[in-house]
Amino acid sequence: MQKRLNCFLIILCLGLMSFPFQAMAGLSITSITPSTVDNWGVVKIGEIGGEGFSIGDQITLRRNGQSDIEVLAIVESTSKIVGIIDAQGAETGNWDVVVTNQDGESATLSGGITLNESRISTALTENPSITFKKPYLRIKKVYSIQ
Repeated sequence: MQKRLNCFLIILCLGLMSFPFQAMAGLSITSITPSTVDNWGVVKIGEIGGEGFSIGDQITLRRNGQSDIEVLAIVESTSKIVGIIDAQGAETGNWDVVVTNQDGESATLSGGITLNESRISTALTENPSITFKKPYLRIKKVYSIQ
C-alpha cells in the first residue's frame, strides 16, 4: 500500500510540476479595450486579452492599403498585453490587431480596433485659430523584467 501511495504521489507531483511547462494553448487574441480610439497623437490601448502571450511579442495594427501601426507594448501576463500607439493621422475605420511571437506564430483579431476621426482634429478644422501642442507621454507604472 505504501509503495502504491508513494508512486501515486510521485506521479501526481511530476504532473503538477510539468503543468506550467506543457505545451501552451496556441496564440490567440480574444479582445481589446477600448475597441475605439481617436486618431490623434499617442493613444493608450488599455488591454489586449488572449492566450499564449510572452515577453518579446510584437503587436501591430494592420489595414489593407495602409502602413502598419506598431504598438509599444508591455506583456503583463500570458493573457494580457497593454500598450500605446501613435495614431496621429492614421486612416479612420477598422484595423486588425496582430500579435506575433518570437517563433513567428501570429494571431489576428480582425477589425479588433476602430480608429475614429479625432474630435480635436475636427475642432481645428472648424476653428483654425485654435492651436494645440502635442501632449507629453506620462508613465504611470514602471515595470522591471527580471
